[in-house]
Amino acid sequence: MAIVAPGCLHADRRHPETKLRTKTCYRTYRGRGWCVLEVFGAYLSRDKQYPCLLITSKEGTPEWVSSLDTLNLAVGTSDFTCCQRNHIFGDRVVPCDRGITRKILEEMIEAKVQHFFKLEHTLRARLCRCLANWWLRTKSMPEENCSGSIASFKTFLRWNEKHEEEWVDQDEVPILLYAVIWNDIDVVREILNSEFCTRSRLNETLFENGVVEFGLPARSTILNGSMSFSSVQIVTMLLEKGADPYATEKNGMDSLMLACMLGRTQNVKFWISKFQDWDINRGNIVNGSTALHCAVFFGRNKLDVVRALLERERGASVNVLNHGGASVLSNAVDSVDSNVNVVDYLLNQTNQQYGVNHRRRALRKKWKLIYGLARGLYRFGVVTSGLFAELASESGSTPLQYAASRGEVEMVELLMEHGAEPSIKNDLGRDILSYCQSFPEIKGAIRRIERENNRLLGTMSSTETARSTTTTKMFTLQRRLSTATPVKYDMYVLNVSTMFTLFGDEEERRKNMNLCHQDLLRKGKLTRFEDLPLGAFVMFVSHQWNGFNHPDPKGVQIECMVKTFRGLRDGKIHRVETDPFHTVWFSFFLSLSLSLFLSVLKREEYTHSKHTHTHTHRSSTSKTLRQKRKNGNTFFQARTCFTISGLNLNQLWNQKKTYVRRNLK
Repeated sequence: MAIVAPGCLHADRRHPETKLRTKTCYRTYRGRGWCVLEVFGAYLSRDKQYPCLLITSKEGTPEWVSSLDTLNLAVGTSDFTCCQRNHIFGDRVVPCDRGITRKILEEMIEAKVQHFFKLEHTLRARLCRCLANWWLRTKSMPEENCSGSIASFKTFLRWNEKHEEEWVDQDEVPILLYAVIWNDIDVVREILNSEFCTRSRLNETLFENGVVEFGLPARSTILNGSMSFSSVQIVTMLLEKGADPYATEKNGMDSLMLACMLGRTQNVKFWISKFQDWDINRGNIVNGSTALHCAVFFGRNKLDVVRALLERERGASVNVLNHGGASVLSNAVDSVDSNVNVVDYLLNQTNQQYGVNHRRRALRKKWKLIYGLARGLYRFGVVTSGLFAELASESGSTPLQYAASRGEVEMVELLMEHGAEPSIKNDLGRDILSYCQSFPEIKGAIRRIERENNRLLGTMSSTETARSTTTTKMFTLQRRLSTATPVKYDMYVLNVSTMFTLFGDEEERRKNMNLCHQDLLRKGKLTRFEDLPLGAFVMFVSHQWNGFNHPDPKGVQIECMVKTFRGLRDGKIHRVETDPFHTVWFSFFLSLSLSLFLSVLKREEYTHSKHTHTHTHRSSTSKTLRQKRKNGNTFFQARTCFTISGLNLNQLWNQKKTYVRRNLK
């Protein structure tokens, strides 16, 4: 799946207070319920071969989406248009999408669990089944479950009494961990009271190399998992039984930090009240980040956690830098889920020493060497990887540059209103305008605020800010439609070559922006999904609607996607990597050569794109959606996917040491 999420302005939606048009980007995409459902759909796919491809700029390099997102995102905590409009569309009252999406997600999870059990991937099946409680949450506290007894819980896990012990299964994972993740208080209590649960077993470290596909860190403990996924009551029982509160996982993250990462507000409040002398400002061993750094950097809706850390007596300090010199404010802005309310709250802290114009400077020799080496290698073109580019640009960067580099128009405006200086350059010599080639809206925001500041000061700027400048045989057996929910409507795909023809340049895009699905179908441009040749590769494209009557009124998203795919086809983009933090978190470097992908894109074979509303989710009979389908661009009417025949992506995926095994779907 590919996610297309460049910075845009919504054509119709307005901010309730300022009445200004709302901004959309990857951050807002991650807050929309249907978009998050699509992310989980790709993650839980039984036939997937590699992660989601994220495209946020028409000029930048795409990246693979980290599996950590499955822990930070939840459909139930996301926003839905139906709720924002009080479930009233015209003269009709519509049902809430939140319940509809939950049912779809439950069916997808159960299908994935059964698939794992069928392949005899018992550990993955059990983790998937237990983590469903976290994935299905509707608030920071997941639901409490009641299995009744250990026996019934073992049945739930398909525990093999003949070959598995009372305490651990065949993968050396304690049954207590499964119960903790499932948040089953009664089963946890029964296990803790059993004779085989000893203090030493309770504090054993688990998963020597982590479980990457589920985002579980290496050498973590049961208490670490409890602070992440279960209730305060279970955490209390574990501590009373002798769980070590000072135990950390491989990267030096303690239980409080892990709870802050996942937004477990009640667990955070309990922890800091129970351990009054806890060193709340201690850093991890990777880069010295504190619990507050973790809280603002990971996940959405963290204001309550941040307040819990800062507003207690002897609370966390906003004036602690990590080893790389990042302030709490820098981390909050740099987060892919950066929250405007959290950043505004931090900006209004009166005792803040490292404010809006703080330039990141390494504190430790190790990080000074890392930044210097990365900067030198990157400048001379010795390395071009995303990780080195990230490290090279971090030294000397300000929060404003972090916001600009991701196209966060709303965040740029907020920072500049608090005095952020756009002319500051990082150690690569780049100021904020050097990031604006891909995000023209940011350049407009900067100039607007500069004009307002000049007007208020009664002065005029003396100088302009410098600009930074052959086909195979049609042997088509019926394709297998393997879906967790019934398919109600035919799904169609569009040839990539046709897509380039229709939307490849500005004039054609403008002419075809209102081309509808029915027109393409009548002209024979679309192919039914079931009729694709064997071996065809399908790429599903997900995006956020930027208007009520048209999914992409200005054509920003489709331009971004077309240019990125053309760059892949022409070899201008030859390497795609995963998020740098994911690399550090799991101690491996996920980077895939795209040479095989490029060779297929260059051929004129069966490359297709599909667009249809995801079956089972919105009511396709509603007048509103029928009108959207009629008026909207067929390419982005709902969601899109591409197919490429003759491409075995397993060959591509297995070129590198990754967490995806060949038989993992």
